[in-house]
Amino acid sequence: MTITNVGRNITCQDWGPDPFWGLQGATGGVVLDHRTGKKIPIICGGEWSWITNRTKESKCYALRPTGGIEVVARMKTARSWAASIVVNGSLFVTGGYSLFEAVGWLTNFRRNLKTSEIITLGGQQTSISGPLLPEPMARHCFVKLNQSHAVAITIKGSVYLYDIGNQTWSPLLKVPLKDPKQGCDLLV
Repeated sequence: MTITNVGRNITCQDWGPDPFWGLQGATGGVVLDHRTGKKIPIICGGEWSWITNRTKESKCYALRPTGGIEVVARMKTARSWAASIVVNGSLFVTGGYSLFEAVGWLTNFRRNLKTSEIITLGGQQTSISGPLLPEPMARHCFVKLNQSHAVAITIKGSVYLYDIGNQTWSPLLKVPLKDPKQGCDLLV
């Protein structure tokens, strides 16, 4: 795995074989590392597809420009298929799946989460609980519109506006979705 930015002549060293082979449903962003004052990409959560029970991940990994990967934080809840945005240099992780223990005869039961976490690097607490979501969400998308608002779209078609400063959610509308595997991004 090599990261190259031709426009700015930035090249990250080759990390060798993909260290995240088999990890799916992770989320991440470019956050501020308060120890160094530099921005670094991190990925958090996900699930290991090659493990039969799809073990959920709580670790957050930093990809260092000099090569190498390190665990920089642990989320309070192991989660996969969450969505996140960067707020004030921290990663705001929302929802995702958590894995119940065996529930009667049903094992490997996924539970949609209604919780969120804020991951900050270099502080005393790397993960703190964030505001509750308006409904349990997983495989949703979450996009920052500007410095004050973001929007979340669930796989059921519910659209919510998130006020970053007040940490509040407001329902906007419900849209019919034909394929619940949608994605979203903001092009500026």
